Amino acid sequence: MFRTSAVTYLIAFSFFIGGSSFAQTSKFEGTDVHASLGYQSLSPKLTNINVPGTTGLTFPIEKSTSYPLTFGAGFTKALDDKYTLGASYDVSTKSKTSKGELYTNGAISAGDGGYTGFKNMQQFSVIPGVLTDKDTLMYGKIGYFTGKTYGTNDDNSAFNSIKETGYAFGIGGKKFIDQNTFGFAEINSLRFKNKNRTDPTNSTVTYTSGGSGYNINIGLGYKF
Repeated sequence: MFRTSAVTYLIAFSFFIGGSSFAQTSKFEGTDVHASLGYQSLSPKLTNINVPGTTGLTFPIEKSTSYPLTFGAGFTKALDDKYTLGASYDVSTKSKTSKGELYTNGAISAGDGGYTGFKNMQQFSVIPGVLTDKDTLMYGKIGYFTGKTYGTNDDNSAFNSIKETGYAFGIGGKKFIDQNTFGFAEINSLRFKNKNRTDPTNSTVTYTSGGSGYNINIGLGYKF
């Protein structure tokens, strides 16, 4: 559902901002596809944990570090001869770490086994940019993302998947290599929305999920 809606919004955005005739920024204007390889660290956290009659509990912090591939499409519009406004929709491959971490009374320690990860990550972003020379654009990103945690506990039993949503804020730059091909690099800070939840297997257990993360991406794109 999110994927279909994001593509629809991206198409609508491209029609809304229309065409232009600014010579300096027109090189960046149009539709593009892009792919990148990055480093990503995500730490969804469980806080305000309430288990009646129990103390000193240990819970997975569900941290994952990985090198996901990201694929996306975007559209950029020239606002004048220096500034641009764009939008993009991106999908990332699964992130996974071979050994989890544990959260015990506010302290983090290494887990004994199992793994944690993040999957089905999708992001829709609005991207304002400023031209620094005829081939280079610096930009900011403001985005909304969704995804799900997944993995196993220390005894290799699967833990309950949790859907997470949140906001992304980033900066980056792109530079054309030839008339249509460009390289880009960016760093993004991720903030998960705090949500009050109830354990699906035990209605007396409640907690708040949230967390943060970041990613660094380097990639190539093609503008049509």
